[in-house]
This record gives sequence, structure tokens and C-alpha cells, in this order.
Amino acid sequence: MNSGIMLRNSECEVISFAPEDRLDIIKKLYKTKYDHVNYDNINWLEYDCISALMHKEKIVGFSSIWHRSFYEEGEVRILNRYWENRSLRREGRELARSHIIKMVFDQIKFAKDAGYTKAFISRENNPRVFRELINKIAHKTNTVWHIHNERVPVCKGKNCLQYKGYTIL
Repeated sequence: MNSGIMLRNSECEVISFAPEDRLDIIKKLYKTKYDHVNYDNINWLEYDCISALMHKEKIVGFSSIWHRSFYEEGEVRILNRYWENRSLRREGRELARSHIIKMVFDQIKFAKDAGYTKAFISRENNPRVFRELINKIAHKTNTVWHIHNERVPVCKGKNCLQYKGYTIL
């Protein structure tokens, strides 16, 4: 997608699915160029759910749901591996744009239906902005979220201490 073109949320559609249910979109995710080491070698089939942000037939964003063995029992990470194409980025601080809220709605529903009891979102940096994002998500989704005041481990390895917000499902 041409990085000079700016897309609006209203021009895009969020599609959330179990990876085995939409192999057509999985193929597109593998073919998409992310130009970032964190996204270039993702195993899409290991996630519980993927939310793809589509513009016509192109992937312009995504996030996933992931349960890992070292999470609490019944806990799942949502908005995992969140990525969006530069064409969606805007100056300013509109943190909880409509596609993010749709992803959160879809992923919370998917997690509940899959039997999870707790969902969390985490980020490495800027606790003030993270708190603002979580509060906006809570307001726009009519859900209650709790935020850890200090960084907590959310994975094993480098960059694993992150700010974490969670909701009981």
C-alpha cells in the first residue's frame, strides 16, 4: 500500500477469526510486508484468534489473542502483536480509534466463548499513555479494567516487563 495514501477507519473492516477458519486471510498475512523484525516471521497458526484490519482486499492492520503457558490459568493476551500500516497513522493522540475498539470487542467475545476468564493488554513504555488507552477502552467498551502500577512480566526474555491492564471476563 502506498504510504502516501491516508486511510480512515470508515474505509476499513475488522474481521476476527480463528486462524484455521480463514486460511485465505492467513495467506495474505504471510504475504504482507511489515518491514519489522517483530512481524516478519510470525507463525499465524499459533494464535487463538486474529483480528485483521482490511482495506478492500489488503491487510492494513492486525492484532491477535494469545494464551501462553506462563500466563495465569484462564488468562489470555488481547491486542497481541498489534500492527497497523503507516497509511492509518495520524498525528495527535487519538488512542482508541474505532478499529482498535472493534478488535477489543471481538477479542473479548472470542476469549469468553473460548472459556478464558481474564484478558489483558500490555505495553512496554509510557505508563501515562497506556493508562489513558486502557481508560478509553474501558469507557468505549463498557468494561471494567484494572491496571498494574509497576511493570510486570508478560513473557520470557528481553522486553518482558511491561505495563499491564486486565479485565475479568
